[in-house]
Amino acid sequence: MRKVFEILGFITLVCFSFFYTEKALTVVKELDPIRQEIYEILDLYNVEAAEAEILNDSYIIPGYNGLIIDVEKSYNNMKRLGTFNEKLLIFKEQAPILSINNIYDKYIISGNKIKGTVSLVFKVDQDDDIQPVLEVLKAKQVMVTFFIDGKWLENNWSIINKLTSDNHELANLGYEGNYDEDFLLWTNNKLKQKTDIRPKYCYVEKKNNLVLNLCGDKKMHTIKPTIVVNNSPYREVKKELMPGNIISFNITNNVIRELPTIINYIKMKGYKIEPLVKHLDEKHQ
Repeated sequence: MRKVFEILGFITLVCFSFFYTEKALTVVKELDPIRQEIYEILDLYNVEAAEAEILNDSYIIPGYNGLIIDVEKSYNNMKRLGTFNEKLLIFKEQAPILSINNIYDKYIISGNKIKGTVSLVFKVDQDDDIQPVLEVLKAKQVMVTFFIDGKWLENNWSIINKLTSDNHELANLGYEGNYDEDFLLWTNNKLKQKTDIRPKYCYVEKKNNLVLNLCGDKKMHTIKPTIVVNNSPYREVKKELMPGNIISFNITNNVIRELPTIINYIKMKGYKIEPLVKHLDEKHQ
């Protein structure tokens, strides 16, 4: 029995020895001048995440990831060099607590203004000819989001390859102007078949809880554009343009004619044009 107690005492002593040794190493590491210098600049470099913004309990604007110093990786980087060096700082993204990623019962009305991006979306109805728009977008090297009507999709299946090869995003406009569960799934499946990406968005210009609930149940966000262009495309965009805007166009002769000028103006203001998938992404780009 005495032997057993001796063994247990030895094991206990070894465990305590390991514990205190590890504790001592941690303290020494924390007191390392390199690590201390990293701690001193955290407030200078860290950018806290911007939370998604909910307005009137119906609308939402995406948040934006924070960017903070990864102390451990930065320290290990500098320790190899043996000195503090700001160029060796490593950052990691910090997601907002309130994010659009799990909220589908609000209308998205804008991207986050911090990013300085704008998104152009085009409604493609049953009889629309999108070729002139594609030519302008290609010439201007701009990617956009096309909301495709299921009826148009049936009659223009071959054109989808052209849209995807130019890196445009495809979204679901319903079928013959309406959203119905069966047709929503049919159009989603057809578009996924061509793009290998499940459509993420539905579209409304006025509040429509039937659409919001239907699309939300399918984990799709409902877009309610910031600007819906009507008769004077350039003038309307110029008057209301702000970072974060989602600008919606019907495919009309006026839009086709003024689209190059609209794109030039947006770029001149210093905003980058992105499809919705990038425009609404809360990650740093």
